[in-house]
Amino acid sequence: MAQAQLQVEEVCTIRSYSYLLRCTLKFESENSLTKHLLSQEVQEEEEQEGEAICAFHHITELEAHGIAHQDCQKLADAGFCTVESVSNATMRKLQEVKGISEQKATKLREAAAKLVPQGFVTAATVSIVN
Repeated sequence: MAQAQLQVEEVCTIRSYSYLLRCTLKFESENSLTKHLLSQEVQEEEEQEGEAICAFHHITELEAHGIAHQDCQKLADAGFCTVESVSNATMRKLQEVKGISEQKATKLREAAAKLVPQGFVTAATVSIVN
């Protein structure tokens, strides 16, 4: 009888260990799944933040469109730090920058227009795109 009792206890112990092991494995797999899902969410949020951060074009991006570095520096010193600011500026304001002639101002506006499309967009068009 004592031996039978011992075997029952061993079986119960083995079952308990087995149950604990299954619970641990389940927890670990759920935990790793949770970590994976969280890392995906964080990655998506970072991508969205990255898009939000790049909502403007730095003035130096005009260099890739044929504008000299010195001219970009002059514009930045005068307060035109983004391509959008150049695109929205009047010809007169651009020409007020020391070293920017009428020809350069025209070239600047054309280069800025390539990066920042100008024009009127209706709310209906924006809602369709988004």
